[in-house]
Amino acid sequence: MISTVLSRTNANDGVESIAGDVLMPGSTTTTGSDLATATALLQDGVAIGGDINIVRKRGNEYDPAFLANQLSAVRRRDIAALAQGITIYHLYARDLGTLTVSLPSLPEQTAIAEVLTDMDAELAALEARREKTRALKQAMMQELLTGRIRLV
Repeated sequence: MISTVLSRTNANDGVESIAGDVLMPGSTTTTGSDLATATALLQDGVAIGGDINIVRKRGNEYDPAFLANQLSAVRRRDIAALAQGITIYHLYARDLGTLTVSLPSLPEQTAIAEVLTDMDAELAALEARREKTRALKQAMMQELLTGRIRLV
C-alpha cells in the first residue's frame, strides 16, 4: 500500500492518480506471475507513468487495499495466465478487464485489509529486527576472528 509520496515532479507526463487506484505492472522480464503484484495508491495527484495498469474505482465498490491483496495473493495464477510473451511478459488492461473477482461486503473487505496491513507492518518490523541482529552477529564474529576481543 502506498500512502506517502517521497518526491514530486512538475512534469505533465503520465496519468494523475486518484486516491484508491490499484496499480499493477504492465510488463516484466522475469515471469508472468510477477505481474500479479498489485498495490493500492492512497494519494491523489501522483504522476503515474510508464508501463502501469490502473484499476480505478467507479464508486464505493471495493476497498483498494483488499483488492490489491486479492489480486496479488488469491488471483496470482489467473493473472499469470493472462500474461503474454516469451522474453518480456505483458499484461494488457483489456485482458485484465476480463478477470472477475468476487468481493465480500465493503465493511468485511475493510476489516480484512486492516488485518493484512497490520500483519505486513509486523512482518516488516520483525524483518528489520532480524537484519539488525544479523549485523550485530557479523560485527561480533569479526571482532572475535580478528583477535580484538578474546573469550576467556
